[in-house]
Amino acid sequence: MHRIIRITYCLVIFFVALSTLLLSDNLPNIWPVEYCYSNAIYYLVSILLVAGIAIANRKNMNDKLFNILFLVLTLAFLVLQIDISLWFPEGQHSDFYWIYKQAHMLKDGEGFSNKQLLDYFSNNPQNQIILYISTFILQLFGSWRAVIVFSSISVLSSLFFATLSIKNLTHNGITALIFYLFGYILIGLNWRAFLPYSDTFAISFPVICIYITTTNASQTVKILLISIFSTFSIFVKPTAVIPSIAILICYVINYGIKASCVKLFKSAIPVVICTYLFLSFANGKISKDYGFPQNAEQRGLTEALYGFFVIGQNNSNYGTVPNLDNDTYDIMLPFRKIYERGIFKNLKFYTGKTIITYRDGLFSSIQRKASECELLRCKSSGKYCFMLCNQKGYNLFVAIEQVVWNSILIMLLFFAFVPSQRFHYELALSFIGVFLYLMIFETRAKYLFMLLPTFIVGAAYGMHRMDFRIIFDNLKKK
Repeated sequence: MHRIIRITYCLVIFFVALSTLLLSDNLPNIWPVEYCYSNAIYYLVSILLVAGIAIANRKNMNDKLFNILFLVLTLAFLVLQIDISLWFPEGQHSDFYWIYKQAHMLKDGEGFSNKQLLDYFSNNPQNQIILYISTFILQLFGSWRAVIVFSSISVLSSLFFATLSIKNLTHNGITALIFYLFGYILIGLNWRAFLPYSDTFAISFPVICIYITTTNASQTVKILLISIFSTFSIFVKPTAVIPSIAILICYVINYGIKASCVKLFKSAIPVVICTYLFLSFANGKISKDYGFPQNAEQRGLTEALYGFFVIGQNNSNYGTVPNLDNDTYDIMLPFRKIYERGIFKNLKFYTGKTIITYRDGLFSSIQRKASECELLRCKSSGKYCFMLCNQKGYNLFVAIEQVVWNSILIMLLFFAFVPSQRFHYELALSFIGVFLYLMIFETRAKYLFMLLPTFIVGAAYGMHRMDFRIIFDNLKKK
C-alpha cells in the first residue's frame, strides 16, 4: 500500500509540475493570468533559489538560537499583519461581502430581514459559523477592522504551527526559519489573508493536525486532539478535513484494520460524536438568538458536494463556473460529461483544471484583471498598495510570489524521492487528496490557499531529506 501511495504521489506531482511549466502559457480558453514573463522564466529563478536553500540546508543552529529567532520573527510578522489589517480596504465582493453585510445587520439588530442574504446563508450553511464569529468580534470591538485582524492572525497561526512541524520533522532550525519566511511571503502577504472567510478561519486546522502527529505525545492523546480539530474543521470548512483523512488512512495501514478500528472506536469516534453534537447545539442556539428562521430550508452537505461535482465537470472554463450547459441538476449529468469527453478530451480538461489551480502564485486569476480591481475597492495609495492589482510595485510583488510558489512545487518534487517515513505518507496522501478533490469538484486556485501551510511542511521535509551533499561533493571534485 505504501508503494501505491508513493507511485500515485509521483504521478500527481509530476503532472502538476509539467502542466504548470510547459503548458500554462499555451492551453487556450483558460482564464488569463498576466505575467511580466513566461512562467518558465519564473521556474528558472525558482531553481536558483532552491539551490541556495539546499546550500543553507547543510547548516544548523542550536535550539536556543532557533527559539530566539523564531520568537523575533513571529512578533515582527504579528505587528506587520496587524498594521496591514488596519490599512486593508474594508469593502469586499462576492461571498466576503455577504458576511460583511449580514454581520453589520446583526450588529444593528436587523436580523435576517434581507431575503437575498437569507437565501445565501440557507444555501451555504457552513458560512453561518463564520458569520456568527465575525458578528461577535464586530459587536465586541465595534469595528470590522477587528475581524480583519482576527483573520490575518489566524493565517499567521497556521504558519506558526507549520514551522513547528518542520522543526520537529527535520530537527533543523535554519530549514524551519527559511520556510517560515517563505510561508509568510506566500500566505501571510496574500490579499486573501485579510478577507475574513472560511478559508482564513479554518486554515490552521489542517496544519495543527499535522503538527500533532510530529509531537512526542502518546497515540491516544494524538487521536483525541486530531479528532477534535477535525470536527471543528468540518463545521468551518469541510475540505480542511482532507489531511485528517490522510492521517486516518495511514493509521489504518500502519496498525491494521482490526487494531485501528478498536482503537478508533474507543477514543476517536466518541470524541467526534460529542464534539459534533456540541457544535451542532451551539450553532443552533446562536442561530436562534440571532433570529435565523428555524423553518428556513437549508442545503445539506451532500447536496452541496453534488452541486460542486456538477460544476467541476462542467465543460465551460474547465469546471470553474456554475453549470452553464444545463439549467437542471441531473444526477447523471457529470458522469455523462466525463464519458462524452473521451480519453484525450478528458486529459486536456483535467490538464486545464490543474493549470488553473496550481500555476498562480497569488491563487486568484480574477485578481490579475485590472478591470476587476474595483471589486476590491483598492486604495490608490499607502505603503501596502503593492498587494493589490494595478498598483505601484504590484508586478514585482507578483514575480516574488510566483517564484516562491514555483520553488514550493519544485521541492514537492523532491518530496517524491525522500526515504520513506510515516510522515512521508501522511503528507503525500494529503497532497493527493487535495488534487483529487479539485479535479472532481469545482476548480478555483483560491481553494488551495487553506492547505498551503501543509504543502510548505511537505516541501521543507522533502528538501531536508534529499541528500544534496553527494551532488555538491561531486561538483567540488570536478
